[in-house]
Amino acid sequence: MIEDIGSEIEAAMKEADENAVELAIERTITETLLENPRTESVEDFSFSWKGDSVKVVFWVHGIEQEQFPLAIIVKADQA
Repeated sequence: MIEDIGSEIEAAMKEADENAVELAIERTITETLLENPRTESVEDFSFSWKGDSVKVVFWVHGIEQEQFPLAIIVKADQA
């Protein structure tokens, strides 16, 4: 699964509308991070669109109570 994240994000960016893109990105990131046994949950996604790029911010919660935010920027032309 982890090795497929690039192709899954690429496919997500080809969805029909922004809402579908966001759902696909959220699912891909969550499933990928949950592969790590130290990840308890991935939550609180927010999306900021600028043209054909989207900034995704979310929180990762570890099994030992650590929490931290992560952010990525996905560009349609690079996906």
